[in-house]
Amino acid sequence: MKRDGLSEFIAFLVTIFLLVLVAMEAFDRGFYYSAGSAIACMFLAAIPIIFRHHRLITFPFWMAAWYFFLLWLHSFGILHDYYGRIDWFDELTHTMAIGLAASVIFLLLILLNQHARSVRLPPLTYPLFMVIFAMGLGVTWEVLEFILDVTINTPMQYSLADSVSDMMTDLGGGLLAASACLIYLLYLDPDQISDALQADRLIKRYQRKYHHGQ
Repeated sequence: MKRDGLSEFIAFLVTIFLLVLVAMEAFDRGFYYSAGSAIACMFLAAIPIIFRHHRLITFPFWMAAWYFFLLWLHSFGILHDYYGRIDWFDELTHTMAIGLAASVIFLLLILLNQHARSVRLPPLTYPLFMVIFAMGLGVTWEVLEFILDVTINTPMQYSLADSVSDMMTDLGGGLLAASACLIYLLYLDPDQISDALQADRLIKRYQRKYHHGQ
């Protein structure tokens, strides 16, 4: 786990460096929306590091690396207008983002199942919750894009067809993640997955809040 922690931190530093380059180029070219997006992604990149440090949850390295790459890809795509110039780029980033978010839900469902006394979910129900969450998150994101476009004139939504296409892509990303996580369960026992997450403090907080005095 220490090796994974070091690898994650190195990947984090590389991501910050790449995002700094994106922000510098964006400022130099006067693309302030792109620069702001890159700076926001720098702060977002710290989330897995902070969670690991405080022992809230330790994400698998592949998941953290996926997250870091996605942040850079999104910022780089905005800077070079890939979202407008490349037809499939928006679908790619949406699929990756929703797939990642659904995978996080998968891990949280395992923790809930292993440590909540009053909750027992059959593993075959995990895909259903993952897809429901993926669609809910996708709709929320589209609403947020619409609000930002209307209030501060950001170029986030191109058309109604674009929004519907994004939500269909979100559904596909959720289904792909759900299928992959079911296969994941075939190779690893839920107890092993739960232990590897090292979510000691998160579990203790949950148990104090919901199982106090039981």
